[in-house]
Amino acid sequence: MKNILLILILLFDKAFSQKKIPDFIGCYRHDNGANFCLKEDKTFLIIGFGTFITGTWELMEGEIFTYNEKKYNKFVELTPYRPELPFSVFGRKNPSIKTGYQIKYYTDDKLNISDSVYIGGSLSQMQAFFNPSPNCFSGADIYKGKKLPKEFILADLNTHELRRSEQSKVKYTDLFSFQTDGYNDFIIDYMPADDKNSGIFRFPIGAKGIENIEGEVLRKQETFSEDDLEFLKKAPTRNFYLDENFRIELIDEILFPKEFSYSQYERQLDEKKNGKYKKIPLKRSPLQDFKPLKTTLFHAECEGEAKNLKRRMR
Repeated sequence: MKNILLILILLFDKAFSQKKIPDFIGCYRHDNGANFCLKEDKTFLIIGFGTFITGTWELMEGEIFTYNEKKYNKFVELTPYRPELPFSVFGRKNPSIKTGYQIKYYTDDKLNISDSVYIGGSLSQMQAFFNPSPNCFSGADIYKGKKLPKEFILADLNTHELRRSEQSKVKYTDLFSFQTDGYNDFIIDYMPADDKNSGIFRFPIGAKGIENIEGEVLRKQETFSEDDLEFLKKAPTRNFYLDENFRIELIDEILFPKEFSYSQYERQLDEKKNGKYKKIPLKRSPLQDFKPLKTTLFHAECEGEAKNLKRRMR
């Protein structure tokens, strides 16, 4: 009889704990115009002008201060999903390119560009995308080549910072390659798994719920229409970096990644959709030593500085 009672108590406690939902779960409208939802499965989404971010949230304990120096002991921390690979590649057959090929290179932040990201048709032809210590960038980074190889190899030799991992500083241990397969116009997105890219968000928990960094209480759902709420509740929050396909659909005049079929990086959605670019799968292989060429694909240097047309040899 005691065993039966113990089992019933355990089942009751489990059922009660499963139903216990934090008070802050729900959808909010931030002062900066962004909408965000915290969901029961510990995922979140943030939707704003040209922004769609998903990830996971955790209730944290520790000191956090607002701008008016108000102190809190609990906060919700939102961590966007990290990409599994540092690159995503898109290609198309461009009839206006009669001979050769072109590559458009997009990066997360030009202030963080280094000379340790490489591309080449073979390991003997690897070049850095940029010269050492690049500055004074000239806008779009478009490289035009003459002879298109059957395959390109990509390498990221930078050291990246990662929180909540066995090592706080890590390096990729793979090369990444893709087949050109009849394409002659490519977009290469470089967005490594690095906390400088992740944009972690923190919201203090006060006596009346979630607050912003100014210490003002954020109200749930009050300014949303029923249609808005329905959309926010149904919007997927799975990790879109895991999907290899690239399809985008138009919803209410907004380019919105199609459910379970996101691009690896959301920038340049208009260009990729309207230009009919297709995502090209990347193949991983163990990192091998290579001696890069002295030349680089792009050169960015302010006028009057010492010329550095050739990269340093390591």
